[in-house]
Amino acid sequence: MYDIDRLINAGMDVETAFDIVFWYKRQGNDSGLKRYICEIERGQRQRPNDG
Repeated sequence: MYDIDRLINAGMDVETAFDIVFWYKRQGNDSGLKRYICEIERGQRQRPNDG
């Protein structure tokens, strides 16, 4: 839940945050998830478009 909370605090909506964390966890890519979250928090990566 901590990873989802960090994405939400960075401005991502709940559903998208859950989907991203679930996808990385399913791949077994914890380091990629941590990098993704840090990039979102720093503004180095654009948030996914909600449509």
